[in-house]
Amino acid sequence: MGDQAVALAVVVPAGLPPKNQPPMQLMLVNPDGSAAGTVKKAAAQSDTVAADLAALKVDFNLLLAKLRTAGVIS
Repeated sequence: MGDQAVALAVVVPAGLPPKNQPPMQLMLVNPDGSAAGTVKKAAAQSDTVAADLAALKVDFNLLLAKLRTAGVIS
């Protein structure tokens, strides 16, 4: 993603479903009509117990590595 802006449009089916029907499904689409991106899930990161700045830096870098591996950041 970085500094790229993504515009999304919401496609809403016309009308309301009858009360005995399941709720409508919504699909997020990009302006070109393709399906919008996927939600990414990173590995869990435990809470820090760092007692000093050096240890906190190690914990933070572990978090960044997990986010990169999951594709959340580049």
